[in-house]
Amino acid sequence: MEMTTKEKMLKKIKENFKKKRRNWSIDYCTENNMDDAYDAALSTLTFLDNSFTEEEKEKWHFINVKVAVTKHSDNKYQINVCM
Repeated sequence: MEMTTKEKMLKKIKENFKKKRRNWSIDYCTENNMDDAYDAALSTLTFLDNSFTEEEKEKWHFINVKVAVTKHSDNKYQINVCM
């Protein structure tokens, strides 16, 4: 599973918006504990919020973008960006 940087993630998200894809998910990163995972998720959502203009958010239905934290069996926490 390939992890990505914030810039690569942003590029993939913009590509998905431009291609009008409705259901997509991007694996962003993995953290070892829940507190770090939720901090990373909040940081990611803030980064994305600041990366789009209000017009882009409205045009591409940015409100539907979610940042999810999933616990895996090895007690690692996966952060995904999805719509």
